[in-house]
Amino acid sequence: MSAPKNPKAVIVLGVHRSGTSAIAGALALLGFHPGANLLPAVAGVNDNGFFEDQRVVGLNDEILALCDQDWRWPLSLPADWQSLPEIAPLRKRARALLVEQNGHHRWLLKDPRMCQTLPLWLAELDALGVSPHLLLVVRDAKEVAASLNKRDALAAPIAESLWLNHL
Repeated sequence: MSAPKNPKAVIVLGVHRSGTSAIAGALALLGFHPGANLLPAVAGVNDNGFFEDQRVVGLNDEILALCDQDWRWPLSLPADWQSLPEIAPLRKRARALLVEQNGHHRWLLKDPRMCQTLPLWLAELDALGVSPHLLLVVRDAKEVAASLNKRDALAAPIAESLWLNHL
């Protein structure tokens, strides 16, 4: 399939439990393609789904792990993380996923981890000639912290630091 002219690519950004799934779901209803390999919905957590391609989440988790982090840890990635030799194969996999998505006229990327890994994704989109539209979802830090505490037992100071780091 050849890439459509002027594809519309939206990246939904925001901390976990801030409403990014609701926004991505609305975009999906409007015809934006969230990926072919979506995380399944979880009853009582995200009943309608997360609208996150598992491969994007997996790549973002691998990037964080290479920097001795995971999504629950509210620290920024090191300044030089993109130049780590281990990132190169992940960058190639990211580009392959984006090429696949680029077959759709309107598509979206969504994963809260992208608040950390966005520079890699933007560079790969730029290399493909795609100008993304960034949509930042913001929810009150105390509400996010309460939701993260309920879902993941994250203490309020950690959850609020995570919120701040993602913004």
